[in-house]
Amino acid sequence: MTFNWHLSGPNHYWSLAVEEHFYMIWPLLVYYLSKKGIKIAVFGIILMALITRILLINNGYGVFYFTLARVDELALGALLAIWELNGRLKPENSNKFLLLAVIALVPTILLWTVTGGKGLDIIQITKFILLALCYLGLIGWLITVNNTNIIKKSLKHRWLSYTGKISYGLYVYHPLCFMLIKKHLQPDNILLYFILCFVSAFVLASLSYYLFESKFLHFKKYFEYNTSKQTA
Repeated sequence: MTFNWHLSGPNHYWSLAVEEHFYMIWPLLVYYLSKKGIKIAVFGIILMALITRILLINNGYGVFYFTLARVDELALGALLAIWELNGRLKPENSNKFLLLAVIALVPTILLWTVTGGKGLDIIQITKFILLALCYLGLIGWLITVNNTNIIKKSLKHRWLSYTGKISYGLYVYHPLCFMLIKKHLQPDNILLYFILCFVSAFVLASLSYYLFESKFLHFKKYFEYNTSKQTA
């Protein structure tokens, strides 16, 4: 996708474009680099994104959609995979991940509170990495926290698991469902409107998953790679 290199109008596909650009390069890094090299690449990507945001803002450009200004969030997510390979996603580290989430959340809230959410340069430069660190800490905590934790147990509910399975379709199709419901049914009741929107989005996403996406998921077995072959 070239959408977020030449933004032509409002379109929620911009984030998919960021992911596609990232995953065009990431498999090559994983294949050719050692574990240490991958970690260096991750921090290099994070630094590049920060520098890109600074340069764009200083020259009067927006940073929200541009791939090179947003890939640090995906790179942080890749750290979890690296830590898993290094055996760091263990129960004894769960509190460390929770602490990371809190530490990242505090300046995020303070910046938002002090500035009133205005589009200041410091906000545009730091907000993406701070939010990504919050999610990194929360996800790391959920992975490592004891299985008896009530939050972790609730997230394993089959309905939430199913929602995660069709989440790609939910993201892609929900604007279409919302638009069609509003245009053709025009419900007066706001609660009825949201129910119709969400039900239609789930139905369409489910059809997409079973009739289309699942066909391609079968090809994953042909792209498995034994990461244990990499040197540290």
